[in-house]
Amino acid sequence: MKISIIQGDITKVKADAIVNAAGVGFGNAIGGGVAGAIRRGAGDELVKECQELTKTKYPHGLPTGEAVATKAYNLPAKIIIHTVGPRAYSDPNGLLIDCYENCLRIAEENKCKTIAFPAISTGAYGMSINTSAKVVRYILKNFKSPIIEEIILVLFKDGDKKVYDDIIIKKTDYEDALVNMDDMRFCRYCLATIGDVIPLNGDFWTCSEECSKNLLKKESKEIGDLISSKLKENKN
Repeated sequence: MKISIIQGDITKVKADAIVNAAGVGFGNAIGGGVAGAIRRGAGDELVKECQELTKTKYPHGLPTGEAVATKAYNLPAKIIIHTVGPRAYSDPNGLLIDCYENCLRIAEENKCKTIAFPAISTGAYGMSINTSAKVVRYILKNFKSPIIEEIILVLFKDGDKKVYDDIIIKKTDYEDALVNMDDMRFCRYCLATIGDVIPLNGDFWTCSEECSKNLLKKESKEIGDLISSKLKENKN
């Protein structure tokens, strides 16, 4: 699978699917950044479709980390995949992983061979470009598809493209499994039972009600011992 990192306008990229870094109320016709550019490029019909989706399927807004597809209308893509990224100042940044995974799943379901991503959450939602690149690197490392042939990462600023090039292509300032990502938060239950995303620092949380219930079934020492053993493995 080909990975391309470019600087430019995502609305001009020729890909089967382009991703919109949407706000929770993505039916709103007003917006800046990537969302505003996509709405202006696609035209009023996109706004109407998003408003209808908000009314019928997402009355409380599109949940953070989830994604939904619409037609692309006046844009060169076949579909637009809308996803709501986490706010760096209030949401678990680990939800950014969900954004990318859900967009890729929808692209596969729609038989898209190419998909273009912006740097989700790095605008008004305050995610650092460094953290964004590390999350994308993690996603790409673990993603394989019989359908998608190319993933295009579209950066608006030259400096942002350099960070993506350094971390994703040159693999500098990166360690496997998001190690040393101090600004991420991770589910204690998932860490202890799956053990594939282990931070050396950062906050532990629970990512779902199910994980919270499962934690209650285990003794805290057992959870702590499992996490500690994984941390030692990563240090060695």
